[in-house]
Amino acid sequence: MSKLKRLATKEDNIVVIESPITSTVLSEREKDYPLLFPSDFAKKYRDLLFQPVKFHFKGQPFHHGAVAVRAMKHPLQS
Repeated sequence: MSKLKRLATKEDNIVVIESPITSTVLSEREKDYPLLFPSDFAKKYRDLLFQPVKFHFKGQPFHHGAVAVRAMKHPLQS
């Protein structure tokens, strides 16, 4: 009989993802987000939209060409 498979959960810790964006840039984005209009925010941070990502799966490193950074809805948008 075949073995049943399941999706990994957050608690499984079999994948470690290295963020391509530094914590300094993330805190800058969080500070600018409520202050800038959506178009100004998009222009300022457009170069960070798609960045190569490195992750480890079961101890083995992998690289992925471009992954979209999580989009945030601006409070001034309807």
